[in-house]
Amino acid sequence: MAIMCLGVTGGIGCGKSYFTQMMIDVCRQHFIEVHHIDFDKLAKELYTGGEGFSKEVVFGIKEKFPGIVSESYEGYGGGLVFTNYYVDTKKLSKIVFNNQAKLSILNDIMKEPIRKLFAKKFKDIKSGLVLLDCALIAEHKMFDICDEKYFTKCVVLDVPEDIQIKRLKERGLTDGVIDNIRGSQLLSKGKKRILEENGFEVFYENAYHDREKEIQKLVVANILRNFVFEEGDLL
Repeated sequence: MAIMCLGVTGGIGCGKSYFTQMMIDVCRQHFIEVHHIDFDKLAKELYTGGEGFSKEVVFGIKEKFPGIVSESYEGYGGGLVFTNYYVDTKKLSKIVFNNQAKLSILNDIMKEPIRKLFAKKFKDIKSGLVLLDCALIAEHKMFDICDEKYFTKCVVLDVPEDIQIKRLKERGLTDGVIDNIRGSQLLSKGKKRILEENGFEVFYENAYHDREKEIQKLVVANILRNFVFEEGDLL
């Protein structure tokens, strides 16, 4: 099959990772080639080292968040000296999750570099369904992150506020942190509205959390069969 991109978005604690993994499992059961790009993992790559490491991001964090980035130096023969950068992710998380303005600053630092890293990874994909697992598709206007012939559809996940808050508390987040995170993102219905205003077909799913696992698989298969693909195609 040709490349097709499907956005999976929704507020924090709405079950994006769980839903995406379920979709991957169902695709594999039906021999559908599937790729998963998790934008949270891309973001971490930008400042924790590895293939996606970005000095632009590290220097941005160093400038806007004093004391978060430390440096060490390694000397080699011929007078060469290499600088290693370490971002204290625990301190950074504590700052941004307790201050909505700081979280917005970090998001602004990451916005363009994460697009570049995505493009680098996406160019190696030649076929199959690509799941774009990203909370901020609407907020960061990532509508053109793929060619529009590939990226025209999104699944927006939602859960009741009490369930969302319960899930976040189970992650060890305090009430203040939860309020700041929720305040920095659009509600799922707001994401849906913006996506639709920008020409996307949207499947809004707000009952997924309340179903048994086997029923959840059927829901995912139905989304693939009747929303992602043409009816009767592939599934």
